[in-house]
Amino acid sequence: MGIYIGTSGYFFPDWSKTFYPKGLSQRLWLRYYIMHFPALELNSTFYAIPPQERIKKFVSQLPDDFVLTVKIPRSITHEEPNKKELSDYISELENAIAPAKDKKVFKGFLAQFPVSFRFSRKNFEKLKAIVEALTRPLFVEFRNFSWRNEETMDFLKENDVGWVIPDVPALPELTRLEPLATTEVAYLRLHGRNAKNWYGGGDRYDYFYSDEELGEIAELVRLISSWTKDTYVFFNNCHMGQAAINAKKFAKMFGQQFPQGDLFE
Repeated sequence: MGIYIGTSGYFFPDWSKTFYPKGLSQRLWLRYYIMHFPALELNSTFYAIPPQERIKKFVSQLPDDFVLTVKIPRSITHEEPNKKELSDYISELENAIAPAKDKKVFKGFLAQFPVSFRFSRKNFEKLKAIVEALTRPLFVEFRNFSWRNEETMDFLKENDVGWVIPDVPALPELTRLEPLATTEVAYLRLHGRNAKNWYGGGDRYDYFYSDEELGEIAELVRLISSWTKDTYVFFNNCHMGQAAINAKKFAKMFGQQFPQGDLFE
């Protein structure tokens, strides 16, 4: 059983002076990050698929026992690619992350669908096409609660696809925080509970978890990790470094001691 805690992305200018020390060169940010966390959800791939050489250089800096998950592009999950486009996108993505697979730090793809992606026959067919095209491990986050049904659960289990447990505001249609896993690996994404800004009016990820809230989530993680092989927990409340600060405090609840190593050794 392993509990791996990190953040959804690491390269944010507004993390300077909140998580990254003042004056620390950006070229050292990844090295500083891996001193504090054993896992990372790479989110830049959501916006554009990077060249393979960039991924090769990136993973060369990671420890061999690091946990890396990769978010698939919005061109797949948030748009409507035809069959050929989907095949081309996935082929490009698989080729790009090949160095992470070679190093064995790659632990899965993340497919995150918007709340507008509701359960329907058409959308179910789109889900099936994506699942059939991607290699495993694969984890899927449905923002819309309509996917929390028996047909979806059976499909995910039969195809060895993980259900992502999100923590979001208690708003209509949004998926709920609950102990649930469809594979031997549990996957949590903690977005914050900023209900006021969730649908506009500001940064929806501008949220700082209280100690009490972290304690409640920790109890859920302890429960689910008792019957799964591994549990991944990624904080996505990234505004002003809040994700990193919360993640460090959360890790301490499980006895994880960081930083490890010296930045300049």
